[in-house]
Amino acid sequence: MKCIQSGQILLTSLLACGCSVVTYDLRHELAEVRHPGHCEIAFALELKSGHGTNSLGATTHEPEEVERIRRGYVDRTVDTLDGLGCGVGEASGNVEPNLSIIVDRQLQLSALPQEWLTGLSFGLIPSWGTKYGQYTFTFTNVDTAHTHTYVVDQRNYNHLVLFPVFWVTFFTANEHRAYANALANFAKSS
Repeated sequence: MKCIQSGQILLTSLLACGCSVVTYDLRHELAEVRHPGHCEIAFALELKSGHGTNSLGATTHEPEEVERIRRGYVDRTVDTLDGLGCGVGEASGNVEPNLSIIVDRQLQLSALPQEWLTGLSFGLIPSWGTKYGQYTFTFTNVDTAHTHTYVVDQRNYNHLVLFPVFWVTFFTANEHRAYANALANFAKSS
């Protein structure tokens, strides 16, 4: 009997947690001046803040996790610039970068106050909110000294009826898409 109650509580908790839909909003986009055409880019990517903040405080990522996250951004950079028709590679050794990229992750993993109410009501009370400045992407064109910073906000929508949509956003919403949009915007406008 006790095992059945524990299973019901676990299932209910998972159902309530699975009712959140997340979207990312890119702020501070530049007006696109031109398509870069053919360009040769050697970039240097720096990942700042290899930690996240949750209700219990800051959690530091292991060095392997930080490198995995950084590699994800490097791969997305190569894919995005290659898609724009640029010859691209990460600067190393005696090759000086002509594009400097700083990725700053200020993740707030704890729930917003209104999200606690949704969780306590098992998803019956809807809530929504924005976590401002989750990601900051700073790009610098070293040749022209043009620098621009993009800020990404995370919007959360929570309600029991969002459960079917949750699975779509669970597999499709990630910061790399916002990063690729910011990078493409910078490349087309600088």
